[in-house]
Amino acid sequence: TLIVKVLSESTAAFGRGNKFAAYRTLPSLREYVLVDIEARRVETFRRTPESDWLFHEPLPGCGECMFSALNVSIPFKETFENVVPQAGENDASATE
Repeated sequence: TLIVKVLSESTAAFGRGNKFAAYRTLPSLREYVLVDIEARRVETFRRTPESDWLFHEPLPGCGECMFSALNVSIPFKETFENVVPQAGENDASATE
């Protein structure tokens, strides 16, 4: 099972904390992906055969977002390609 959560400023801490702790109790969960639109980050947590969790975060602008549960990868630079920056957003990476 793969769960993907798109975070907002108000849900980021909960998504990384209590919500992930609850999801980790699901035996079928293999990957938990957090997409932070504002920070342009994709954080992937993968369960190992020993039930440990490995963290992966591709570098902005390079690498791939790999979703092992689906056997799919997306180039990082395409992940936010069609995301329109919010008014007042001045992060240079948002327009790359």
